[in-house]
Amino acid sequence: MNIESQTSAACREAERVRHLVSAHNRVLGRPLHADELDDVAQDVHLHLLRACPAQDADAWVARLCCFRVRDAVRKKARRRERSGQLDEARFLSRARDVAGAAGALDRLPGREGEAIRAKLVDGLTFAEIAARLGVLPNTAKTVYYRGLRRLRLSAHRVTEA
Repeated sequence: MNIESQTSAACREAERVRHLVSAHNRVLGRPLHADELDDVAQDVHLHLLRACPAQDADAWVARLCCFRVRDAVRKKARRRERSGQLDEARFLSRARDVAGAAGALDRLPGREGEAIRAKLVDGLTFAEIAARLGVLPNTAKTVYYRGLRRLRLSAHRVTEA
């Protein structure tokens, strides 16, 4: 095989990978943008160049594309979640300075206000909050984040009025 035909085959394979990655992104509701899709396609293509098995290559490539797109979506969600947590921390630090923040916490339903106080004031982990509330750690997280969402919504209502 000469160099031109190898290059042509590599270009066709790269285009095929890009098409598969785009298709998986569409199936998941298009969570990735064009530049993120390019990164995933390049990652898949490099992986193929290193380790593609000879048998069942088509199924293997399709599955690899699916895994890599889902992995990229999970990473993007984690980054968004981390930035959201920073936003929540900024909101709560501002809320501590605003008169009536304690009143806003007092107006939250029992467990939600208690979970927020335990996390922010007492510095407890979710496992410790769960033990205090008598629930599972994931339930403690849910209660905490639901309370933060209610606080944020009540702050928006106050600033709109």
